[in-house]
Amino acid sequence: MSNRLLSHVPRVLLMAAALFAAPCQALDTATLSSLYLSSDFYTGLMQQVSKPTLAAGQRSVLGKVGPPPRTTMRDGMTETMTANLNYQPLDGISRTLRQQIATKVARADPGQAPQIRSALASDSIWQQFNTVMGDSGYDVRNIADVMASYYVAGWEIVNRKMAQPGFASAARMQIVWSLKRSPEIMFLSDAEKQRSAEALGIMTTVSTIGSRLLAQQNDPIGAVTLQEMVYQSFLQQGVDLKRVTLGRSGFVAN
Repeated sequence: MSNRLLSHVPRVLLMAAALFAAPCQALDTATLSSLYLSSDFYTGLMQQVSKPTLAAGQRSVLGKVGPPPRTTMRDGMTETMTANLNYQPLDGISRTLRQQIATKVARADPGQAPQIRSALASDSIWQQFNTVMGDSGYDVRNIADVMASYYVAGWEIVNRKMAQPGFASAARMQIVWSLKRSPEIMFLSDAEKQRSAEALGIMTTVSTIGSRLLAQQNDPIGAVTLQEMVYQSFLQQGVDLKRVTLGRSGFVAN
């Protein structure tokens, strides 16, 4: 499928298609349910996302006014400073992040501990998220792109509807514009951006796989449970996705 056509496919369907296209890398259903139906999984990952990143993302989605952007003088003219949203990844941060999450979730579900540790120690989840992001024209090493994918996928799961063509792109531009002008993001280190992006990416990927699996299994109870898990995860950040619409202008709080 061409990149042009991919841009018109809802994010959740794109992720599901890519994730299920590689069965050799797929995780078993029991392990997945221990993740996407675990409140410890969502809580543990959210604790790895920097507070400035969460605050900037919340403002961009809810349309709130943030701190005034920083300015600088150049050639006698005042210019607005912008944040670098990209980062250079370090392997050590990825390993530590996944070990911390695996320990927290395995402690809550000791029966699945070996499988959970193995699933999160491997690179398969992040590699597949990386593939989907790249195919959709998103940059996995860009904190705003990862956050846009996270919010759109979450909105689709919580509201049980697919984003219409172009709406996801509008949300992406909205979040990129906001984060670039966020004073907090300007002072984030590469390590902080990487940790936040990978936590959001893992959460997005696993919840998306779960949503697809539950639909395939015709499991309405599991689907409602997953919907509530994702909903509560966003609600704890101060974002009620049931009161947010996604349209031609991106996200709009009702």
